[in-house]
Amino acid sequence: MPKIRTQIQLEKGQYERLKEESFRRRQSLSAVIRLLIDKGLEASGRPKKVDLKKAMAFVGAICGDQPDVAARHDAYLAKIYAGRREK
Repeated sequence: MPKIRTQIQLEKGQYERLKEESFRRRQSLSAVIRLLIDKGLEASGRPKKVDLKKAMAFVGAICGDQPDVAARHDAYLAKIYAGRREK
């Protein structure tokens, strides 16, 4: 994935902690910063950008015996769930 160069200013303590983490992980300072940014964004509830083509690759992969399942899926699910309650 292409990277974009940016510049940030850190407090001395932040820089020292990042350098220690970088040494401990045997990764570059930049790699550690990218990793921590990703973790922080995931923790904030912001989803990662989704590759829609990859996510939709499964569409049409499964065939069923009900040709109208796309239009009547709610009715089919209701029938399935009703059968589970009877057991």
